[in-house]
Amino acid sequence: KWGVPLEVSVYEPANSTEPLPCVLYLHGNGGCRLDAYPIAMKLLTMDIAVCCFDFSGCGISGGDFITLGSKECDDVEAVFGHLASTGRISHIGLWGRSMGAATTLLFAERNRAVSLLVADSPFASLKTMAIEYTCDRYPVPEFLAKGVISLIRDRIKERTGADIYLINPVESAAHIHVPGYFGVAHNDTLTKPQQVHKIFERYSGAPKNIIHFSGNHATERTEEFIGPCVQFIRDFLMRGPPLIAPMPMQPPQMMQQIQPTHFSTKGFHYQGHIQQHPGLAGHTGHSGHPSHGAQQHQVQQH
Repeated sequence: KWGVPLEVSVYEPANSTEPLPCVLYLHGNGGCRLDAYPIAMKLLTMDIAVCCFDFSGCGISGGDFITLGSKECDDVEAVFGHLASTGRISHIGLWGRSMGAATTLLFAERNRAVSLLVADSPFASLKTMAIEYTCDRYPVPEFLAKGVISLIRDRIKERTGADIYLINPVESAAHIHVPGYFGVAHNDTLTKPQQVHKIFERYSGAPKNIIHFSGNHATERTEEFIGPCVQFIRDFLMRGPPLIAPMPMQPPQMMQQIQPTHFSTKGFHYQGHIQQHPGLAGHTGHSGHPSHGAQQHQVQQH
């Protein structure tokens, strides 16, 4: 939709012969697709694929700006649509952090093919979070903070077309009906625990769970949080109907051209990019960029 390339990495269990369940990882503001690597190492041992990508305006994808959830939903739609069209994926769950967590909720409301979601520190309302952050960081009254945020809103809307006042994951939560797992750090001062609890209370999916863990908004996630999330995914990702009818899985054409890079006994990695076009789901193209934990290859998928 935005006409920019998205750099994408896919981790799959080696020697798979059936369509795979997949977790699509959505990184936070200031992050990139490499953040998914520790999660991929866990899920591959359970025969669950992981797809991750750089949002437009992040990492080495194209684009010049982010919108904290608005146009990011369009990025997810392009990648999600591509995964669903390959015939290699049976179920798709979402795992997002911060901006990515908010995007999981916004996207899952509009796409009922999502099987499950994990939301790590999503904000309930971008407007509310911005006002709270401004008041906490600077000694200004709330009415002045609201005025500043309103000016910023107008500027962002002028440049990107996105209205930050309409980015309200807490409203989306009430319209989602798939299993959901939520998490927030005890000392998170950006996405405060009460924001995540508001979303959790409104969330209509079942089962649902919430966990508090050590650290703050930017702390590296450890087994304390990742472990329970992975267990939740293993238990519930494939409970819903599959995207496609089960059938023997053929290797993608891109994998017929290269030798898979084995980084563990369970999986291989390949990468490429999806070129978004206005009105189209996108197609794949070349990638010439290094990836954490795997060799770099230039590949072409037809």
